[in-house]
Amino acid sequence: MSSSAYDPVIQLSTPITRLAVMEGRTLAIGAYRTRLDDNFEIIETDPEEIAKIKRGMQDVEDRITRDMDPVKSASLRDTDEVVLMHELRPYLRAMAEMCYQAIGYRRVKNPRIWSMHDLNALTDI
Repeated sequence: MSSSAYDPVIQLSTPITRLAVMEGRTLAIGAYRTRLDDNFEIIETDPEEIAKIKRGMQDVEDRITRDMDPVKSASLRDTDEVVLMHELRPYLRAMAEMCYQAIGYRRVKNPRIWSMHDLNALTDI
């Protein structure tokens, strides 16, 4: 699990991958939470307002569902490649071999967090 915000080296997706922070229904509930009760039912009594809220929630859900498509995500460069399921193991093997042969520049995302390798190297354990 990663995204461009975490600056991954490579990000692969499969045709069944769904790329989103949250599902469309969950986002729609969050966007319209002031108009819903504790059971996520619409509070309004006016039928026109209820229909408007339902349409708005459905629009949000449909948009997020469309945006979760891995091919669309690849076209927007949010994922590097869409790999078929039977090709995933060779891709991962190739990535592991490339990492093993790489120079090995380390990126420290948060300098206050050390890995066990760093601690061993610093303390000579």
